[in-house]
Amino acid sequence: MKQLPKAWMGVFLVVGAAGAQSGDGQEGFEWGGVRVRPEARAEASYSDRVILLPNDEADGDSYADLAAGVRLNNLPARYDLSAKASYGQRFYSEFTDLDDDFYSAGAAIDSSQDPFKWGLSTDYTKTLNYNTGYDPSTGQDLDSILVDGENRRSITQGNIAYDRLLTDKLSVMPGYALTHYYQEFSATKAEWQVHEASLDLRLRQSEQTLFTLGGSYSLQVNDDDDGKIAAITAGAEGRVTEKTSWSAEIGYAVADYEASGTDQGMITELRGSWAATEKISAYVFGGNDFQPGYDGGAARRVYRLGYGLEWRMLERLVIGGSVLHDYQEEIGGNGGGAIAAQDDIRHFLAAQAAYGLTDHFFLTLGGRHNRDEFDPPESIATVGIEYR
Repeated sequence: MKQLPKAWMGVFLVVGAAGAQSGDGQEGFEWGGVRVRPEARAEASYSDRVILLPNDEADGDSYADLAAGVRLNNLPARYDLSAKASYGQRFYSEFTDLDDDFYSAGAAIDSSQDPFKWGLSTDYTKTLNYNTGYDPSTGQDLDSILVDGENRRSITQGNIAYDRLLTDKLSVMPGYALTHYYQEFSATKAEWQVHEASLDLRLRQSEQTLFTLGGSYSLQVNDDDDGKIAAITAGAEGRVTEKTSWSAEIGYAVADYEASGTDQGMITELRGSWAATEKISAYVFGGNDFQPGYDGGAARRVYRLGYGLEWRMLERLVIGGSVLHDYQEEIGGNGGGAIAAQDDIRHFLAAQAAYGLTDHFFLTLGGRHNRDEFDPPESIATVGIEYR
């Protein structure tokens, strides 16, 4: 591999020195009413599908990633504030013309104080591969459009709701949400706005369990194909412990797009995270929904199912794995069909292990396997060191 710039070594030394664990045992350190959590990583990887060739063949290459970043959270207050930023560079061994940088930045503010509940968040991210990361503890979710290769994506979201008590257990909650989605690829882009008005009846069965029944009406606005969606849903959510929660929603939706046509059917959303023991935790998420089209294509029905597991085998050794299944089809008067070049379910598998060299530095091993719309499938092996 190419020699890495010496300036990056200074970045890692500064981040490592700044991030000593605070005296109260929490991650990072306090600075002016803010908790600061620096992080950094250096990785060496090999992919057997860096370049696609004719006749279902591919060329592989090794590469190195260097990245550093920081996360900020305010101390407990009426409003929750957070921000993050990271920057990295990739260096290939043979295909040096593919060397590139990657980065992310974002901020959020929200409040769940009754009766008003509101939030606002925005982030901008550049990735060089599939972004299939999901983390229920931080709210990190998948991209609407999963792409293998360089792409830039930004999401801005805002929501406000008023939880009006009718009885000591029953309330009605009108709400409004706005989402702006933008994603830019090498030769095209996707951009849309979604406005959604909703009205929910909420029954607080107990401190841990909530049932909902409601309806929503949304407008999806993009350059090629505006859509209107009306839905009726029923759901429930609960919290078993501080680290174990779940939510489920099922409904029926009717979608009408100017160019793509109409479609209707069941929509679902499932999310859960379980701390089975002090050493084992797991998550699952899934569902389906209507989403706008892009690059001149029709609107889509997107189906996804993901699940993962983490196991602390030893005091300093943690292993884990995750799986994501993704399927998309065009909508239309006849039910649509699978999107071109993606007529099968895509599968994304990942496994990783982290060994604590110290309280803050970890040796990591990982592997990924992507069975997507391209042949042959891609396998990636990674070894690295992380500071967090």
